[in-house]
Amino acid sequence: MIMEYNNNNKKSENNIMEIRLAKITDIDGWMVLVNKVKNNFPGLETTEALNEHRTAALDFIRNNSAICTVTENRLVGSLLFQGIRIYYAF
Repeated sequence: MIMEYNNNNKKSENNIMEIRLAKITDIDGWMVLVNKVKNNFPGLETTEALNEHRTAALDFIRNNSAICTVTENRLVGSLLFQGIRIYYAF
């Protein structure tokens, strides 16, 4: 399912945000976002930790347990989930 919203919660031609299951091809954009916010998340300080997060995110994506928000071909939000527990949200 794809949900599209603009700033007024109405469909329009501009500023559409798509919320969908993440795809393997989203991982580079995902990591760009993670790198922007990593200082707010303990445990993401090192290159090794970021690589572990990338591996984990790919596992969640493969298991259809990751969603993302995309606007203008740019990933602007991400969420990993398992069951009802949410592990990371940006």
